[in-house]
Amino acid sequence: METFKNVTKCPICGERLIYPAAYCIFCNNILTYFMLVYYSKTKIIIVCFNKKGEIIGMDYLKNFLHLYNSPNEEGYHITVRNLAYQIFERIHSRRPRKVYLNISNKELLRELEYFLFYEYVKLSCSSLKECIDKVLHIEMKGKRLEKVNVLPKEKIGGKHTTIIGEKKGLEIILKIASIPYVKKIIPGRIHAKGSKGGGGIRVKISRIDDKGNIKVILSEGQTNQDIYIITTASTFEEGKTIAEYIRKVLANS
Repeated sequence: METFKNVTKCPICGERLIYPAAYCIFCNNILTYFMLVYYSKTKIIIVCFNKKGEIIGMDYLKNFLHLYNSPNEEGYHITVRNLAYQIFERIHSRRPRKVYLNISNKELLRELEYFLFYEYVKLSCSSLKECIDKVLHIEMKGKRLEKVNVLPKEKIGGKHTTIIGEKKGLEIILKIASIPYVKKIIPGRIHAKGSKGGGGIRVKISRIDDKGNIKVILSEGQTNQDIYIITTASTFEEGKTIAEYIRKVLANS
């Protein structure tokens, strides 16, 4: 699961929040854009996301339903109702635009639906990580990326000005820089490979980080050069979208 930081104070007015990433009752600031409620045997996990898809808060509720042998046991339905209301209270404290529910207990889900007046989507994932990935895929897919209106040659920077492959290598870099979602291209050091490569210039997308920035490896003969591409993306999923643009540009070069 990706790293996150619990937001416990309002970034606008500085007041302490009742729960991580909660709605600020002092200045009416809404931090949580969408959220996930994940059911496990012993606890309910609440995950809060901001508009960029970053996790800005997590908290937990104890789940005692596993202590009952059957739904017919005395006290079971009272416990279900109490837990459902506690979950609703945590949701309402954030004022989210949308809620994702991964709750396998049918009685709890039914009871929560009775309280819930926020837009919600039901999920059926086997792990918390799978749930988070699914939520981000749904929320961030097709999100409009910011464009950069800068000439391609002005996007190339950094202290290493040499690009392997001379004119051909520079042409490839400028093609990548022509993509409007690329903010900056930073050529890295040129280093020798362990084995002899084929002829000509070759390009490979090596890595996309959690913020959507991309590393490309430029190769010629026995030399490699890491090319770092700073994008307008803010998530891994958005970075994948920009990587596809890069692949299309390179395929036509």
